[in-house]
Amino acid sequence: MKTKLIFFLLSAFSFHSLAQTIVKPDWGNPQIIGLNKEAPHATFYSYSNKQQALDNIKLDSPNHQNLNGKWLFKWSENPSLRPKDFYKTEYSKKDWDSISVPGNWELLGYDIPIYVNQPYEWTKNPQPPFVPTNYNPVGSYFREFDIDSTWLNRRNVFIHFGAVKSAFYLWINGLKVGYSQGSKLPAEFDITPYLKPGKNTLAAEVYRWSDGSYLECQDFWRISGIERDVYLSTRPKLYIRDFEVRTSLNDDFSEGYVHLKIQVENRSDSYFKESTVVFRLYKDGKQIKKTYINGQKFKPQESKELLISRKIPFPDLWSAEKPNLYTVVLEMRFSTKLFETVSTKIGFREVEIKDSQLLVNGIPVLLKGVNRHEHEEITGHVISKASMLKDIELMKQFNINAVRTSHYPNDPYWYELCDKYGIYLIDEANIESHGMGYDLDKTLGNNPDWEYAHLDRISRMMARDKNHPSIIIWSMGNEAGFGTNFKQASLMMHQLDPYKPVHYERALKDSATDIYCPMYPSISHLEEYVAQDHYRPLIMCEYAHAMGNSTGNLQEYWDVIEREPHLQGGFIWDWVDQGLLQTNEEGEKYYAYGGDFGTDTIASDGNFCINGLVFPNRDIHPALWEVKKVYEYLKFKKLGNAIRIYNNYNYRNLSEFVFHWSIMQDGHRIMHGDIDDFSAAPQDSVIFKIPHNESLNEQNVEYTLTISAVEKEDNGLVKKGHEVAWEQFDLPSMRGFSYSKLSSFGKIEVSEDEHRLLYVGDDFQMEFSKETGLLESWLINDAELLHKNKGPKPSFWRGMTDNDFGNGFQKRAAYWKTANEKMRLSSLKTKSISDREMEIQCQFSLPDSVGKVQVRYTILGNGELYIQQNLYLNKSKEIAELPRLGMSMELLPEYENLQWYGRGPHENYWDRKTGAKIGIYQSTTPEQYTPYIRPQENANHCDTRWMSLQNAQQKGLLIVGFPNFDFSAQNYDLQDFDQVSKEQNKHTTDIQQKDFITVDIDYRQTGVAGDDSWWSRAHEEYTLYPKNYSYSYRLVPIKSEKDDLKTLFKIRPLIKTNF
Repeated sequence: MKTKLIFFLLSAFSFHSLAQTIVKPDWGNPQIIGLNKEAPHATFYSYSNKQQALDNIKLDSPNHQNLNGKWLFKWSENPSLRPKDFYKTEYSKKDWDSISVPGNWELLGYDIPIYVNQPYEWTKNPQPPFVPTNYNPVGSYFREFDIDSTWLNRRNVFIHFGAVKSAFYLWINGLKVGYSQGSKLPAEFDITPYLKPGKNTLAAEVYRWSDGSYLECQDFWRISGIERDVYLSTRPKLYIRDFEVRTSLNDDFSEGYVHLKIQVENRSDSYFKESTVVFRLYKDGKQIKKTYINGQKFKPQESKELLISRKIPFPDLWSAEKPNLYTVVLEMRFSTKLFETVSTKIGFREVEIKDSQLLVNGIPVLLKGVNRHEHEEITGHVISKASMLKDIELMKQFNINAVRTSHYPNDPYWYELCDKYGIYLIDEANIESHGMGYDLDKTLGNNPDWEYAHLDRISRMMARDKNHPSIIIWSMGNEAGFGTNFKQASLMMHQLDPYKPVHYERALKDSATDIYCPMYPSISHLEEYVAQDHYRPLIMCEYAHAMGNSTGNLQEYWDVIEREPHLQGGFIWDWVDQGLLQTNEEGEKYYAYGGDFGTDTIASDGNFCINGLVFPNRDIHPALWEVKKVYEYLKFKKLGNAIRIYNNYNYRNLSEFVFHWSIMQDGHRIMHGDIDDFSAAPQDSVIFKIPHNESLNEQNVEYTLTISAVEKEDNGLVKKGHEVAWEQFDLPSMRGFSYSKLSSFGKIEVSEDEHRLLYVGDDFQMEFSKETGLLESWLINDAELLHKNKGPKPSFWRGMTDNDFGNGFQKRAAYWKTANEKMRLSSLKTKSISDREMEIQCQFSLPDSVGKVQVRYTILGNGELYIQQNLYLNKSKEIAELPRLGMSMELLPEYENLQWYGRGPHENYWDRKTGAKIGIYQSTTPEQYTPYIRPQENANHCDTRWMSLQNAQQKGLLIVGFPNFDFSAQNYDLQDFDQVSKEQNKHTTDIQQKDFITVDIDYRQTGVAGDDSWWSRAHEEYTLYPKNYSYSYRLVPIKSEKDDLKTLFKIRPLIKTNF
C-alpha cells in the first residue's frame, strides 16, 4: 500500500499539527466499504415452521441466537495503542473491562461524547479521507459463544451487526472474517467456515472515526460503538436469501396485486433437484392466498430469482389513518422437507406524484411530520423497543402522521411500528458531509472518488427497507452538498424502485429530486413557490425549529399549507431533545449538552442539540399541544347559529368519533351534551346546531362554546375517549360587569412622611415609597402579601429564549434589560378623589431620554388596588422592540395555590396559543415551571381574564384584567432564566426554587418565534414594536375562604377614576 505524508489540523482537541507517515488503512480508503461482507437484504428472520413465521418473534426462533449482553472490552486512545493480537484465543484479557452490547462506549465510562452540528468533530480543516491517528479511539470487543452441532449440519451460520460506528474488523476463533463501515445499516458475514461445535470466540475491533465518518457529519452526538443488536442466524444450504414484495392497485382500487421477487440461493456444493417455494398471504390470521413454485433445480453455488404475481380482490388499503396489514409467509422446501419459513408484513398502497401533488392511494396527503433522531437519555444512540413504542404512541396521540428518519436508516423495529400503527416515512440514507461545505469543488457529493460510498449507502438502505408500506419517500441524505454523485444516486434509486419519489433538499429544484423540499422557508417563500410554474409539490423537510421555548406561528404556516394544494406539509425539527442524563456532585440530575464533557478545547455547538418537542425522557414540551391542535384533521367553522364540522381525514368517517359540546358562562360550564351519531365521509362535513335557551341571555357575562371530538373506540395506541380535535367559539354575549357602590366601603386614612405614603382602611394597609413610586407593603387583616417590599414594578425583559439568542434579541434589545432599574421617578402626585378612593400618579424617566413610564394607582376603601401603566416613547429615538411589557411583583411563598380564567392548562404565548383552551384552571406555582434543559423564559399564559393566588386558608390576591392580560407565577425570578450570553452552559441544576413567588402581570410579550433558531425573529404581528402602550388591571384582596372569586371578578366598585 502506498505511504503518504499527511498533516492533520486537530484544533478541536488542541493538538498541534503534526506530520505522520502512515499506511493507508481500510478505514481510510473510501473505495473500501466492506470486506467479505454479505450483500444487503430485506429485514426478516428464519423460522422452522409457519406458525413461528406468523408470530415473527425472532428470539423464539431456533434459528436465532442473541449475542447482546456483556462483552470484554479494551479502550485504546488510537490505533497504534490498540491490542493488535487481542483476537487470538491465547491473548490474555484478564485485566479487561466488561461492557454492554449494544452500547456507546462514551456513555459507559470511556472517552468523551462530542456534540457538534455542522463541522467534523476532529478538525476544522477536513482533508478527506484522512482521519486522526494520534487521537482516534479504538474499542476492542471480545466474547465467547456456543454453537450447537446441529447448526453446522448442512447449514450456514451468519453473524449480524445491526449498526457499528464507525468501522470495524471481525475475527472468529482467531481468524479474520472481514471489515465493514457505514454505521447505521447492518453488516452481515457468513462465518460458517470459521466455526466449530461448542465454544467459539468473537473479536471486533471498532474505530471511532474512519473515512466513512466524512459521510456521517449529522447534527447529533458524535459517539461510537456497537449500537444495535448482534446475533447469529442459521440458514439451510438452500435458503431464501432475499425477497421483495411490491403491491399495486388498479385504477379504482378494487383490485390489488402482490408482486414477489424471491432470491433463492444454494450456498453449498450439492445439487438440489426438486425444490419448492410456497407463498402464503394472510389477513387477520386467516390465509387468503396460497401459491407453489415447484420443480426448481439448483446447481452448487447457484442463485435464482423467482417471480410471483397474484391478484387480491378488494384489498384493504394501507394508510397512516388505516394501517391495514397483510402477512406474507414464504416456505423453502426440498422434496417433502420444510427447510425454513420467513415472513413480512405488507400493505396495499400506491405512491405517486401527479399534477404536482403527492398522492397515496390516489389521494393527496398532508404530511404532518417531525424529524426524529434516535436518542435516549441514558443510552444515547441505543434505542429500546419501549422507547420506540412510546414515540409512536405520542405521535399518534398528537396528530403527527409522518416522520423523516433524520438522518440515517433507523432501527428495523421502528419500521415495524410505523407499518403497524400508521406513520408515513421518509427513509433517509446515512449521508451528510455538512462539514465539507456545499461548493462543487469541495463537496463530496461532487467528488468521483466518493461515488461508490454514496451509492452503497443508499442502495443498502433501499435493500433493507424495501418491503415496508410506511415508506412513501426515499431520501438521498441530508446537507451533503450536490453534484454528480447525487445525480447518479437518483438515477439508481428510480431504477431500483420506480414506484416511490426521491427526495433531497440540496438538489433544490434539480430534476434529481421529485419533491421540492426546502429547509426553514418563510411563509412568503411558500406563497411565492405556488404562484410560480412548478411540477412538484413542496414539502418542507425541516421547519419550525423547536429549540427550547419555541414553535411560535405554526398556525400561520398551516393556514397557507391548507389553502394551497401544492403545499403538502413538512417535518418539524425535531422530535426529541438530545440531552444526556447526568448527576452533579450534589446528586441532582440534569441533562447535559454540547460542551458539558471534557475540556473547553473539545469542539462543541452547545445546546443546539436541544430542539425537540419532547424531553429526552419523553415528557412533552408545552409546544407539542400547539402541534396537536394545528395538525388536527377536523376543522370547525361558525356559521350563524351553527357550526360546520369539516372531516379532513382521507379514510375516517365522523361516525368513528363522539362529539362533546359545552357552553361556559364566564368559564363555568352551564350546558353540555354528547353527539355520537354524526356521519360524514372523508372530505365531507356536517352541521352542529348550537343549543340555545333562556339561560344564555344573562347580562354582563361571557359565553363560550367548546366542541370536542374524541375516539369512540380504541384506535391502535390511541385509546377510547382520547381527544383528537376541538374548537372554541365566542357566543353572543352582553359582556360587562356589575357595580358596587363605594359608600359600602370603609374610609381610607392617609398619612405620609419624608419617605413613604401610608393608606389604611378597615382591614388593609398599603405603603408606597415616595423615593421609588412603588408599593412596598400590603397588609390584609395584618397579614403581609408582599415578599421583601416587592410590589408591582414595570418590567420590559424576559429570560432570553434560544430563539432570542439566535436572532440577536439579547443584544438588539439590551436597552430594555435594565431600563426598569435605571429609570428614575421624576414626579409623584397624590389625589383624594373621595374618602374611599385615593389616587397616586407616578412618572418615571427612562434612561437616555428614550421616553417615560406613567403608573397610576387607585386605592379603594375595600382594599382593592387599580393599576394603570402607560409607556410613552420618544419618536426621535431609535430603540428596539420590547421583549415584554408588564409589571412584576413578589408574593410570600404561602400564596402558591393558583387559579386562572384564561388559556391553559399549559404555558402559551402570543404566537403559540392556538392549542390552549380558554377555561378555568387550577395549579400551584411550583407546577408552573417548565424545565427547559437550558433555563429560559417559561410559564406564560395569554388572554387571562382573572387569576388568583391563595394560601391554605384560601386568603390571597385576585388579579383582574381590563379586559385581559398575560401572566406567569412561579417560584423563580427573572435572573434564573436569563443569561448574558450562552458561552457558559446553564442547566436546571443551576437554579433553585426561591422562597417567594414572582408574579408577572403583563400587557404582552413578543412572541417566542420558531421559523428557525439562528436568524428569524418573531413575526411582525407578534412583536412589541417600540410605540406608546397602555394597560390596566385590578388587584383584589381575598380576605377569607368565604370570598367567591366569581363575585369578586364580576362586581366592580363604581369608581370615578377612568380605567
